[in-house]
Amino acid sequence: PPPPPSPSPPPLPPLPPSPPPFPPPRPSPPPSPPPPPFPPPLPSPPPPPSPPPLQCATCFTGRELEVGATFPSCVCVEVVKSTYEFQTGDIVSFNTSLFREYIAVGVNVAAERIGITNVTAASVIVAFVIYPPPGVLVFDTADIDRISTTLGSGEISFGETFGNYTVNEVVLPPPLPPPPPGPDAIPVKDSSSSSGLGTGAIVGIAVGCGAVVIGIAGFLIYRRRRAQRTASGPTQEE
Repeated sequence: PPPPPSPSPPPLPPLPPSPPPFPPPRPSPPPSPPPPPFPPPLPSPPPPPSPPPLQCATCFTGRELEVGATFPSCVCVEVVKSTYEFQTGDIVSFNTSLFREYIAVGVNVAAERIGITNVTAASVIVAFVIYPPPGVLVFDTADIDRISTTLGSGEISFGETFGNYTVNEVVLPPPLPPPPPGPDAIPVKDSSSSSGLGTGAIVGIAVGCGAVVIGIAGFLIYRRRRAQRTASGPTQEE
């Protein structure tokens, strides 16, 4: 007979569980919070306003800034001022350039040396100035006499362009102030203010001297009489 079948081997025991890993893994950190939103950039401040351009100071009476003078080339020159009033015409159609040409011919100066300072209504009133020649600060005496006489005479002809007119004023420049004394100047004394002591002081000194003289004379007389009395005293007793 066939041999009996061999018995099946017993099943293998189950494997022990694997040990935990060494060291145990650390838990993952929580996710970091999102960064706070940045504030929007501030707008750039506007640039500071540029300072106003420097201007020339006002000239003193009888002087005006030279034609076309701007800072820092501020030059004041002597001027002759005048005002003409025309009975006809209107301010809108008044031709200032042609007016300057007529004045230039009348006073024999360049038209560029005549400045219109004001034109107002009431007929037409024109205020203008006449400058000295270029590069000159003060008029020559002969020129200023000629210009002022011609302006004030009312003999400048404007033809039929402007019609009749009247001379309202002609203003001559004032004389220049005297220059300041130099460092080597010798001061001049005023004889009226440096005549010595006043009258009151002289009278006081005279009265004081008289009192001293009277006092000395009285003292000498007193001593003399006392000496006489001392000398005559024993004689009377004998």
